[in-house]
Amino acid sequence: YEQLFFAVRLLAESAENQEQRSKLSNVVELNRLDIVPPGEITTFELKGTGKAQSGMRSLTFAWQAPGDNDFEGAATRYDIRYGKTQPSEATWESLTSAQNPPQPKTAGSLQEAAIQIPDSEETVYFAIRAYDEALNISALSNIAQWSPQDAIAPAPVLNLRAERLENGDVKITWT
Repeated sequence: YEQLFFAVRLLAESAENQEQRSKLSNVVELNRLDIVPPGEITTFELKGTGKAQSGMRSLTFAWQAPGDNDFEGAATRYDIRYGKTQPSEATWESLTSAQNPPQPKTAGSLQEAAIQIPDSEETVYFAIRAYDEALNISALSNIAQWSPQDAIAPAPVLNLRAERLENGDVKITWT
């Protein structure tokens, strides 16, 4: 629920153009359902990579924190997911959840998270969402990705052939 408070103060102008104000009325409280989701994270990016150890790799991501209600206050929690397919509404549930995402900070603050993933020879894609206390969910963030450096040299060419063509060019072939 979102808690709202209302009060009224009346203003009137006298014949001499002087402003007159009433005292503040009683304060009324209203509880209403929170239907405003946290703001969309559009700055999610890979900031650093660590060396692979024991089959796991540490990646550091950074983003600007959204608010609870769009861009005000602080969200309640984050859900960071990754996989070998690009995150989308259709693939979100099939992605792997990152362990121990950070507690959200106030809207506009810089956030960082270190995520451990299995070391891989394939590109891995990442996205994040924010939730508020009423379980409203932000839109899916922009997509970040990590691609491993190719550490395996190509196989040597063993059957290189050169052929002189009638026009003087050389045709080189291999399989």
